[in-house]
Amino acid sequence: DNDDDDDDDDDDDNVNNGNDDDDNDDDDDNNDCYCLLSATLQLVIINFYNINQNASHLNKMIY
Repeated sequence: DNDDDDDDDDDDDNVNNGNDDDDNDDDDDNNDCYCLLSATLQLVIINFYNINQNASHLNKMIY
């Protein structure tokens, strides 16, 4: 009987490992979100930089 209990414990460990894998998948999803956020932020910064460049050229033309 004791041997059977040990086998059950092993099965429980496998279930816990499965849960850990799920947690890792969630982390990967979060990383994907952060990648998208950083990419959009970079585009926004580049757009502001270009707008400022164009504005400075317009100011030089006006004055």
